[in-house]
Amino acid sequence: MAIFAAHLYNASRQWIAPVGAFESVEGTLRFDDASEFEITVKASHNRLPEMLTPGTRMALFLRGENVCQGPIRTQEGSGPGNNTTFTFGVEDNFRILKNFLVFQVPGGNMAAQSGAYNWTETGNIESVFKHMVELNLGTRGIEPVTVAPNLNRGGTVTASARMATVFNEMFPLLESKGLIAKVTSTPAGLVVDVVEPGTYANKLTEGSRIIRKWRYKLEAPDVTNVIVGGGGQGTARVFRERWDAARHTLWGDHIEVFRDARDTSVIATLNDRGDETLFDGAGTTSLEVQLGETKSFRFGGPNGLKVGQIVTAEVANGLVSVTDTLREIEFSWNVDDGLELKGIIGRKVAPIAKVTSAMQRLSGSINKMKASQ
Repeated sequence: MAIFAAHLYNASRQWIAPVGAFESVEGTLRFDDASEFEITVKASHNRLPEMLTPGTRMALFLRGENVCQGPIRTQEGSGPGNNTTFTFGVEDNFRILKNFLVFQVPGGNMAAQSGAYNWTETGNIESVFKHMVELNLGTRGIEPVTVAPNLNRGGTVTASARMATVFNEMFPLLESKGLIAKVTSTPAGLVVDVVEPGTYANKLTEGSRIIRKWRYKLEAPDVTNVIVGGGGQGTARVFRERWDAARHTLWGDHIEVFRDARDTSVIATLNDRGDETLFDGAGTTSLEVQLGETKSFRFGGPNGLKVGQIVTAEVANGLVSVTDTLREIEFSWNVDDGLELKGIIGRKVAPIAKVTSAMQRLSGSINKMKASQ
């Protein structure tokens, strides 16, 4: 079986044909965000007209497993003549979780949105997440969106939202409980579900030649105590404190930060917001690895390593051992070089990654502040 296969679908998610004879494919599979890939074909490819048609979808299969599927979002070509190639960029259907706002009155028109300050629900994380999706994405999207049966996973939370995206509201709550959201495509529409990636059974080591290169970094926590400010003005405002005793003991440090949560005064929600900030500010361990497949190690497929799994990697003659989530894999394949893999175990700690993460959090906070006024 070929390592990769790709298939085309029309705007209504109906299968068209396989994409045979592509020149190369590369992309990034992500644990808690939208995956993406680019595929390059020659100008003589017999499915080029369909790929150039706006609204066309594509799915990428790795060892028979669908790893990324969604609309073709970008297309570019270069020539001339027989050397002409086209490259198409596909973004995974996970993207819809970032494209919809959570209304205060789901199902209501714009006039109805002033009828409630926010939308609030208490329950286990999975049920709150799925209900949020069902009430918002399931009623306003062009594509039909449904949710898979609820298995009631995750601890009890009280979520509160006012014109914020599902992604900003429910991540990192899902992630902190070892859960991951997944959006799959069917001829009838898109299906949103929650899955537990689990643990990869085998250890990744240098000695086994699975890890070819590596780069390790550990950073102490940015936060030990969170002060959460709830709704109200002046002296009427409610404040809560959340702190992590284990961090105090382990690092011997005290670092306070403030979390603005003026869109709610529900104590349970304020506590959840504080816990989110503690989770975001935890100490980070990151191991960037270049992986090589061996007789006993494969990426993807029935028994292969998968993004989102808990992985144990050991480097530096066993002096450094990291057990954490395989957060993402950058992959590339072409006829000359074969399959190349670069992964990140744990959180990204590169400066640009930290800036991007901080900007995403800041954007979410600003949106909440704007909507709360």
